[in-house]
Amino acid sequence: MNGIRIGRINKKVERLLQVDFGADVFLYVDNDRLNSLAKARPDSYLADLEKLTEITAKPDYVVYEKNNVTFIREYLIDASFHKVMAAFAHRKRWELTLFSGLGKEGWRILRSSEKIIKVD
Repeated sequence: MNGIRIGRINKKVERLLQVDFGADVFLYVDNDRLNSLAKARPDSYLADLEKLTEITAKPDYVVYEKNNVTFIREYLIDASFHKVMAAFAHRKRWELTLFSGLGKEGWRILRSSEKIIKVD
């Protein structure tokens, strides 16, 4: 259960979700996922980890379903908006399960969910 702690579920998100996570608010990337990320993107994985930290600290949207929380951040790149998501599942701690761009169709489906909350 090694890995690195990349952030926490902040109080503002807890209030918006109306969930009290207590002291169990830290977000981790385990060693297997770190190794996969480093192998897949050797030239940018450190920047990806920084982006992951930013997404969880300042999300534009958040979704919570029992034992799963997803943070979404929107970026303006070359005059076009792009969404990136970071999903975490709680097993013994909150661990990254998905870190990916969110395409138009995925966003449309997610946006239709009643569980998505805009973070102002």
